[in-house]
Amino acid sequence: MDKKIPSLATTDNYFQGIKIDKTLDVSNYHCPLPVLKTKLMLSQLSKGQVLKVITTDSTSLQDMLLSCQLSPQALLFSEEICGTFVHLLQKQ
Repeated sequence: MDKKIPSLATTDNYFQGIKIDKTLDVSNYHCPLPVLKTKLMLSQLSKGQVLKVITTDSTSLQDMLLSCQLSPQALLFSEEICGTFVHLLQKQ
């Protein structure tokens, strides 16, 4: 039985109380593609804007943390929900 995850499928502009400016769904992509696609999307955002990244790559948390240490972005939130990972990144 498939479980629907309402918090991932919302069409509003907020997630966990944080305003989302863009959403990037890189589900079913594996390292390094989620990080590369995330970097590309962040490069299109303005300072202070927030990107919501949805991925199924189990290494994405470590990848996003490392990426934030090396790039001008902040990891605001990360969570696994039923095998899907949600990351909120803010461009600095």
